[in-house]
Amino acid sequence: MNKFNTNFLKSGLLGYISFICRGFTAYLSSIILTQALDIEEFGLYYFFISSSAFLTILCSFGLEASVSRYCAEFLLDGKISWVNKTLKGSLLIRGGALFLVVLFTYFLLPYLARFFPEMALSQNTVGLFLIAFVASSLSSLVGTAFLQAYNMGHVDGVIRIFYSLVKFTGFIFCYLYWPSVTSVLIVWAAVEVVTLCIYFLLSARVYVLNKRDMQGSESSFDKGTVSRISRFGLTHFFAVSIFIFIDFSIDNLVLARYRTPKEVGLYSLAFCIVSFLSQLNPMHSLKGVFNTLSLKIYKDHPRKSTILFLFPFLLKISLIVAGPIYLYFFVMGGKAVLILYGEDYLVSVMLVKVLLSLLIFKEATHAFSPVINTLELNKLFLFAGLFSFLNLIGDILLVPTYGALGAAIATGGSNVLIFFFYWRSFAKKGYIFAFPLLGVLRLCLNLLCTGIFLSFFVSTVTEPAGLILYPSLATLLYIALTYLNNPFDGEELGLLLQIIQRQPKLSFNR
Repeated sequence: MNKFNTNFLKSGLLGYISFICRGFTAYLSSIILTQALDIEEFGLYYFFISSSAFLTILCSFGLEASVSRYCAEFLLDGKISWVNKTLKGSLLIRGGALFLVVLFTYFLLPYLARFFPEMALSQNTVGLFLIAFVASSLSSLVGTAFLQAYNMGHVDGVIRIFYSLVKFTGFIFCYLYWPSVTSVLIVWAAVEVVTLCIYFLLSARVYVLNKRDMQGSESSFDKGTVSRISRFGLTHFFAVSIFIFIDFSIDNLVLARYRTPKEVGLYSLAFCIVSFLSQLNPMHSLKGVFNTLSLKIYKDHPRKSTILFLFPFLLKISLIVAGPIYLYFFVMGGKAVLILYGEDYLVSVMLVKVLLSLLIFKEATHAFSPVINTLELNKLFLFAGLFSFLNLIGDILLVPTYGALGAAIATGGSNVLIFFFYWRSFAKKGYIFAFPLLGVLRLCLNLLCTGIFLSFFVSTVTEPAGLILYPSLATLLYIALTYLNNPFDGEELGLLLQIIQRQPKLSFNR
């Protein structure tokens, strides 16, 4: 358990299954919550979700990125004592930040209640929210980030499946016996606390095993290593802090300030759907696995050609999965929302389509992340984050007049600019990525055939079963078309086979 796991297939596959299960249960939870709560209450709950995301970023300090990146490196280099020191120091920083957040939130509660007058904030609801937030913030550090460093994403995946199922079960209980925002917040807080306890026990066990293994060989950080970790973490923190202005949470907070809880609810549902669809993309859901995989490949082949190979390979993986997912909603999204949520939420269909049309560039942007992580170019995250201010400006200008539609346009447009910024930044550094035109054309042809097939059945869908049956048949067709009209070239297929065989290596013939 305290050794680096080289089984990328197991870690990646189970981690991906976990994200699909989590996304699916979250999607089902949104259906349950729309039935248990009215639109205004649904909007209030997602106001707290957005607040949690906002505060999580503010007190992150790049700790998750540092733990995941450098604990993995220390393990590969055999520096076990440094792993424990990194975790312990990160926990001390996170604990202090959370204490200040809780203190200031309670101190500023009267002001916050006046700033968001439509949200009806109270000490009880805010208290439950803070419990959930603190537990979640600690779990992401001692749990997800630490396990990813060991390439143990499958363990994290199992825990997250448990988390999602228990939370979903709790929401069903709320729907049946106590339909209120308070009950929903109680379930959220309780599940976060239980999950934190599980993560803490696992991390404590690894910590103790590390202490045993490093007896007599403990060493202190050198100044250069401390500087690397601090620079990497703080750069990531400032980048993510700037990126907060392009996050869904900011859209919701601006909507809560200028509009009504109903619009917050409609926009929240739209983003629930978009988030579910996005989680199915392995480049998003398995970011930690791909970061570790890319790092290992580059350490084996530390040359420019490795990077020039990795990006098109990762981009194809992202688009091959994201393409059909987005296609399914454009073809059947209206029927899905009508059947699952009701007529009151049909406005969300337009919002989802606007977001998906623009956020396809965000899906493509995920391919840059492992490359940036491997080359330690996190300053690009920082510079790209400056574009997120355009989202904040767009929200402030568009939301008061156009409401949720304005927020969707501002968010999507900002993500388009970020993609082209990354592309241009790598070009300036001499990494001229060859756009996989032939692979993308093959992908588009596969999508066109799949979309035509699916469109024949839209008018026949009247029950939830049809929303599962016909996309499933379309998926089988898409897989067959992808096999016959494969977007990957020979070397990329070779790497995929090597990953499956647990030996992710490259052999360049260029």
